[in-house]
Amino acid sequence: MTSWNNIKARLHKNKTVFDFLFLITIIYLLKTIDIAYYFKIIIAIIIIVTLLINKKKQIVICFWIVFMTLLSIELVTNYFYVANHHFLLLYITIITIVYLFQLIDFKSFLNSLKTIIVIVIGIAAIQKLISPEFISGEYYYYMFNTGRIFRPFIMDQTEMSTLISQNWEFIESLKSTHPKESNSVVINNVFPGVRNTAIYFSWATIILEAIVAITLFVKPKSSLTHTLFIVLIVGVCLVRLETGFLSILAISGYILTDSLKFKLVYLTLITLFIGLILSGIGLS
Repeated sequence: MTSWNNIKARLHKNKTVFDFLFLITIIYLLKTIDIAYYFKIIIAIIIIVTLLINKKKQIVICFWIVFMTLLSIELVTNYFYVANHHFLLLYITIITIVYLFQLIDFKSFLNSLKTIIVIVIGIAAIQKLISPEFISGEYYYYMFNTGRIFRPFIMDQTEMSTLISQNWEFIESLKSTHPKESNSVVINNVFPGVRNTAIYFSWATIILEAIVAITLFVKPKSSLTHTLFIVLIVGVCLVRLETGFLSILAISGYILTDSLKFKLVYLTLITLFIGLILSGIGLS
């Protein structure tokens, strides 16, 4: 029978790992759960105070079970609307509980985490590969011409920014028309060769995701694997600021690597993404 002392020992043995997972789970639930803002603050204070008072950390496993329950309820009630990282966070919560109850050892926990990440990234690559809109470059073509990519680096006074603003005006005018009218608009190319660049970006994304999934599965500890994984995380950040998903990927990378330099890089990314989430940026 699993005792609270054994759970406590397992928590302290890999304290940083579970602190990160615990933190991002709390933030995610508080940001997404459909209750009033002040109730969220009260819940956060209760959790923090409870953990500070209970020196033995016995309550932690109870919180993990509550997290799993809330994530499951949200998944069932909003299955077609929850984000990808909701599924990922639920899977990680489940294997965390299984580990804390001594049903698996830490090595099996790492293998389970690795497998989940490989499946998520691998399926993402396959979905893009079988999508005509993606491999044709239409996705990145739209993203470039509407300023969804690299927008923080575009100054307001530049010609590119002006073209992007015009494109948004065209799109908004199209949205205001009736769908049965079959109207269309032609948007500006914000730089020469944007169409070919979009196609290159599309295939580069597919290839990078496929390579990262394969290397993570075959050599999850290698420097090459984590270099590519970090490139993928930063690349996704530049394309879509999905800070919730990116923070989970960064935490997973931190857990899977044994290299101090890579842990520091992942820690920097985790801090950045969590800071953005708390600032109300991303978590899409």
